[in-house]
Amino acid sequence: MFSGEDEFKKILSNFDVIIEIGNCEPSLYSLLSNCKKSESKVISYVDEINQSIDYGEKIDFRVGNCCKRNTAEEIKKIINSSNCPILLLCDGKNKILEFYFYSNFLKKGDVIMCHDYAHSKEDFENLKLKLNCNLKYDIWWDFIEPIVKKKNLKQYYYDDFKNIFWGCFIKD
Repeated sequence: MFSGEDEFKKILSNFDVIIEIGNCEPSLYSLLSNCKKSESKVISYVDEINQSIDYGEKIDFRVGNCCKRNTAEEIKKIINSSNCPILLLCDGKNKILEFYFYSNFLKKGDVIMCHDYAHSKEDFENLKLKLNCNLKYDIWWDFIEPIVKKKNLKQYYYDDFKNIFWGCFIKD
């Protein structure tokens, strides 16, 4: 299908801290590990760790539900304590909730991304055909436009990332 490596290489060098809310997707971890700055820290919050997959030591895995108070407070603390912009990847079970909730804590220059994203249903269907893949989209522009405007988020490398099923927004 596609790797997204070219797109992620464009932005990963801008971040010392990358927080991923997800589901232990080996291809994403491989991409993050290979494209980030060597000194960057990747923290991944997952419901459980698949012990049968070797993710290497470049990822700090933390078991925790991002919708639970203690995990949310931990993520908020990481965002607030960072002196440099952070990258937050929403790729968990409820991407819309993750995007809405965590966009509240972003600082100027922080970037939030959401996976399985489409600008519109038509865009998504066309891209699926073009890439010959079988995905479903979980989050699209109409759902997040109000929070994007309210939280002063701007599209960031938007066309590049929407073409690999990611929405990408920077706090202005």
